[in-house]
Amino acid sequence: MSDQYGFLFLLDGVDITDKVKSFTIESSLESYCRELTFDLWDEDFYDTLDFSIIPESARIEVFTRIVSMDEYDEYENENDLAWKSQGKFFIERPTFEVGLNETTTGVWGRQETAILGEPFAQKVTKLWDADTSFYAICQEIIESVGLTWDADKCDIQDFTIYADNFESDNQYPIETLQSLVELIVGAEGFVTSDRLGNICIKRLVRTPETSSFNLTDLIIQSINEEPEWPEFGNRIKIIPVESVSQNSITMGMSSECIGMSLINRSYVDVWAQVKDGEGTPINDQVVVWSFYPADQTKLGFIYPISGLPGLQTTVSQNTSIILISKEMVRADSLVSLTTKFEASSVIGIWAYADSARLINFAADDNYVIDGNKVYLTNSQFNFCDQMVFISYYASSGMVMNTVVYDPSA
Repeated sequence: MSDQYGFLFLLDGVDITDKVKSFTIESSLESYCRELTFDLWDEDFYDTLDFSIIPESARIEVFTRIVSMDEYDEYENENDLAWKSQGKFFIERPTFEVGLNETTTGVWGRQETAILGEPFAQKVTKLWDADTSFYAICQEIIESVGLTWDADKCDIQDFTIYADNFESDNQYPIETLQSLVELIVGAEGFVTSDRLGNICIKRLVRTPETSSFNLTDLIIQSINEEPEWPEFGNRIKIIPVESVSQNSITMGMSSECIGMSLINRSYVDVWAQVKDGEGTPINDQVVVWSFYPADQTKLGFIYPISGLPGLQTTVSQNTSIILISKEMVRADSLVSLTTKFEASSVIGIWAYADSARLINFAADDNYVIDGNKVYLTNSQFNFCDQMVFISYYASSGMVMNTVVYDPSA
């Protein structure tokens, strides 16, 4: 019994398999869409393809199958259950391969998930200024281009994204999605796709629950995972790379006073940063917010949102990199300003009067960060003490919360 491999090409539902010489489909964990390249026998058919326009839909669908020749005498149509769709692809640009005896013409195109990026999608500029969730933002981004969001394709659990904690400035939808994933899990997260055109968010697993291999060799009589010290003693000198002192925490408030009204609520933003003994900000440290004295009745913390009635007087948060959105500052010079927190990256700097955010002084990463100072490298402000607002990601080790005064509590 031998196996037989076959492929089927459909263009707008019409079989063009006899015109295809060979093909390859490439995919990787880092790519959000698979890529198809196929060579053609029929040059007349190649001349009918228009590469001068941006395609409106994915026209090519590729099917493959491996079947037993004893079971099938010939290939049936695409409705045969043995055929497996490898996805739908755009026709984007021609390919040429010049050889000694012939020149091969072909076609290159990406999977339909390519509509999340250039040149299909429009760029996104948005600040999520209301409490939402990770899945809600993913759904909004993916469905904005006509794709379908499936939470089962995501390896990251859903959680709350608080107001003013995520922003996209002049990015393609796929760049916005990648920035969100990177913000949450760092380099361990990837936005990719499967063969059926689903967007998948994957996370590397560095702590496997089961073994990849089991050793059953009879020659192995024992395995010892305990350290074996040499008989002459331990001659390794261990020197700590950090100070042995405790972590430190600094705290600040947007105002030292909170307005007290008999009718309306009042709010004050508070923040804190945790550093290790060497003064380096550190993430994933638990910060507990509370009041002193503890028997407060009209003061509480907003985050994390509990959904329970009454004010929260004691809450916990983990330190991380946080978004500082639209912080108003006055420029120090024509090319520099000072931020409230030390920035790790800048989203944009705009004039205070530029409510539509049309001109970004720090576009295309044209800036340099030095502590709390941000220097422009390819532009300058309109005047040396111009009032501007800046959105940036603060350095690591940060938590932010909001204290609320509720006169009705």
